[in-house]
Amino acid sequence: MRGAVVLACVERYSEDHGHEGAVVAFGRLPSALRRMGDASLPGFGLDAGMRYPSLLLGYLLRAMFVQTLPRDHGTFFRELAEGVLDRLPTDPGPYDIETVLQRLWDQLHDSGGVRVAWQSPSELEVVVDAWPGEHEWVGRLWLAMVEIVAASVVGPGTTVRHHECSARPSLGGCVHRIRVRPAPPTAQPMQP
Repeated sequence: MRGAVVLACVERYSEDHGHEGAVVAFGRLPSALRRMGDASLPGFGLDAGMRYPSLLLGYLLRAMFVQTLPRDHGTFFRELAEGVLDRLPTDPGPYDIETVLQRLWDQLHDSGGVRVAWQSPSELEVVVDAWPGEHEWVGRLWLAMVEIVAASVVGPGTTVRHHECSARPSLGGCVHRIRVRPAPPTAQPMQP
């Protein structure tokens, strides 16, 4: 897991809950993971250029979520994903959804990849190749980012809904089926 993503999550969470709130979440980590940072420093002293095990981000996400209860998962991950996407470098497009998601993947991970294919005009299949140390909470953050990016690439007013996630060992990863509904066309005035 790239350090820039872990750091972006910590920074975004700190915006809403202050450094003190982030320190409490950091304190909930297993001791082996706490040794990777320093709670007294901004961003826990994490280095955006380093690589960290996805377990660090996974446990950190879970600790942050527990601290924000009774908030629902969807809202938590969507807000965090928006904050992370705002902090990652962007490469102005226009690009197709396949290119955008692969670039996003590459900013987050140092192995694995994604394959994207339209299964129908309203269903996009995103196959996530297996990567070592995948953590369920990291997967939820990734999925929230995919939904935001897909909606922005397909067009304004697009609705994106996660439909299914299933492990497919034969494909070497997880398959996300995402339903994408482009905005309905607006009525054009008739020309006289």
